[in-house]
Amino acid sequence: MQQLKAIPIEAIDIALAERSLKHFMQQAWHVVEPNTPLVWGRHLDAMVMHLEAVSRGTIQNLVITIPPGATKSLTCSVFWPAWTWINRPWIRWLTASNDSDLVLRDAVSCRDLINSDWYQDRWSGVYHLAFDQNVKGWYKNDKKGFRTAVS
Repeated sequence: MQQLKAIPIEAIDIALAERSLKHFMQQAWHVVEPNTPLVWGRHLDAMVMHLEAVSRGTIQNLVITIPPGATKSLTCSVFWPAWTWINRPWIRWLTASNDSDLVLRDAVSCRDLINSDWYQDRWSGVYHLAFDQNVKGWYKNDKKGFRTAVS
């Protein structure tokens, strides 16, 4: 009889995070918001489902309208770009807001997530942020992906 090998829980978590924006957000939340518990709701299920469809190319135009404070900025401008670069680091991001402070806040949070020990322990071999172009509103990686923030 063939013996089954146990798969480490961390390997399962990594695989889930790579395939699902929801799992990625749930695992990475403590990095971005260490003092605020994540309260998952149906609005987040709907958002991540639609963002994943955009990533797959099955949705080409998406407008998300939910009230302020419902985690839209974190989901769309912090977690989604960092998650997308795990499997497609060549993707190029243009993020915009009517407030330059907000767009820079989210760009820095995304970059901090990517540079975090948690993220680097899992996906440091996928891509690296470039040293020559790594400022708050504009950074790129070694796979020709970039993220720029404008207001």
